[in-house]
Amino acid sequence: MPMIGSQLVAMRNGPLHSQVYDLIKDQTPDAPKWRKYFQQQGRHIHRVKDPGVGSLSRRDVRILKEVLNEFRDIDTWEIVELTHDFEEWQQAFNRIPDSSSTPITPCDLFKALGLSKDELLAYEDQARELGHFLQAS
Repeated sequence: MPMIGSQLVAMRNGPLHSQVYDLIKDQTPDAPKWRKYFQQQGRHIHRVKDPGVGSLSRRDVRILKEVLNEFRDIDTWEIVELTHDFEEWQQAFNRIPDSSSTPITPCDLFKALGLSKDELLAYEDQARELGHFLQAS
């Protein structure tokens, strides 16, 4: 399951979660909460207060630390070039190349990971069941 449940999109400079982008642009009701922990200075985002790990699992935290350690010394444009090699980004971006933002579908992700259509359908069933469970809570 994804750590962030928002829509993943292919943008010119790579993939991004649409809700995170809206937070950065200050275009969501949750923006004041975001600004409590993060501040934008030009093209950079800085943490101003530790948001804690909230509902992240130990596995999520471990993965985030691994990703940070692997890419911490790579500059922005190297990251852009790297993400342009991601199959899911290529599939989505090339569907509508003139668009500023094209959804990266679960099918794009599963295909990029080499997973079957049956695995995708099982994931969609799981996500749907989880959604029903959360709505009932």
